[in-house]
Amino acid sequence: MNFQESYDDYEVIQKIVSKSENIEELINFFSFLDDLFCKHYGEKGLEFLGRESVIIGLFAAIGNYIDIKNFNSSIEDIKNKLSEKIHCFSLDKFEQMKKNVDVTSFNIGDVMKETVYYLTLQILKDKELYFSDFPVDDFISYKKFIKELKNVNK
Repeated sequence: MNFQESYDDYEVIQKIVSKSENIEELINFFSFLDDLFCKHYGEKGLEFLGRESVIIGLFAAIGNYIDIKNFNSSIEDIKNKLSEKIHCFSLDKFEQMKKNVDVTSFNIGDVMKETVYYLTLQILKDKELYFSDFPVDDFISYKKFIKELKNVNK
């Protein structure tokens, strides 16, 4: 929504993609993610990354964290942090969380984006969070939990 209202973000994107080395680094990063999740979770890792809501949440967190001025070193930092804490993405816990979502109170796609976003952002900030930590079975508890995460990430 902010992107649609302000073209300042578009200028940042232009700066990133205008350098061929940045494009190459992004392609290498996508390959790294595939390899990391496949190595750690097998076929389920690729299925996880193949979900639109997962990719949106993951890259929103990366976009929030990345230092555009030091793009390449920032990408390396992100790779290291994700590698160190890949266990936080426990896909068994992700699947269990999905089963626990109160579908009468939530849009499941929105919950997936938001949980992946906050889990990834916590990892990038050297904290640990797991999908099982999100109280998706209760709307009020979930919103309170997300509000606390937002306050921590200010």
